Amino acid sequence: KITNRVYPNAEIKMYKKSSIYIVILIQRKHSPRTSFLLKAWGNEFSQIEDSTFSIYTSIREDRSFIDPNLETKYNFHFVQVPQEDIPSYQSFVYLDYKSAREFYENTTHYWYLRTSYDALIHIPNLYNLLNYLNSKYDAKKDVVFKGHHCSTFVHGGSGWLMSRACVKKYLDLENYCMEKYKKNIAADDVNINYFIEKMRFTPEDIHTPTFVGWPVKTFSYDLLINSSFDYSVIKQPCNTKLQICRVNEIVSWHNRQKCDYVNTFK
Repeated sequence: KITNRVYPNAEIKMYKKSSIYIVILIQRKHSPRTSFLLKAWGNEFSQIEDSTFSIYTSIREDRSFIDPNLETKYNFHFVQVPQEDIPSYQSFVYLDYKSAREFYENTTHYWYLRTSYDALIHIPNLYNLLNYLNSKYDAKKDVVFKGHHCSTFVHGGSGWLMSRACVKKYLDLENYCMEKYKKNIAADDVNINYFIEKMRFTPEDIHTPTFVGWPVKTFSYDLLINSSFDYSVIKQPCNTKLQICRVNEIVSWHNRQKCDYVNTFK
């Protein structure tokens, strides 16, 4: 059993089976971040039983970053976006719905995790979180939505986790949310607010301190190290009093650095 300060009462067992579908969204063509992601955690996760690792992009990306021996594990998807003149990050809403529908209609997984190509997923902590949520909810019946709530939006850099029942609700509201999107084109982590409002989620319903959207700036690393890796010492742009966790408890950490974040986080 592993102790966990965020969920101290949870029965945690490493790599206990917990069916999950992970979606990676790619924003820039030929970005080295994708290969860094695979080295850091993607290759390992893609080989875990009862899981699916998928890459979605609106860019006709080449596959130079993919290990040919594992290519079938990656489930690479190209999604055609109607508005070709919009920035790639504003096209993510199409990738979100495409991946959510693929998850719901073509898999039997219980959990759906949408994240970005510059986020680090700590696999043991991910399974700690899933085991805890499974102890409280039935993913097929209970509508569960978790992420880094930043006062006015859920941060798309670290992404969000949805139960199977939540994805069903999300797809049911696709037409409504897309109509809103077309009238006011924005990033998907802003568009997701329409879904949140319809479902009447509160920030406390959504927020998990294990998802960290705001990256640590280079000049803040010493501050983080000197605090024994207490993330709460890092000033965040969003005005929120919601709980922050220690670095060794983070599940999804958005990096947004141009450097190799495999080495950055080590």
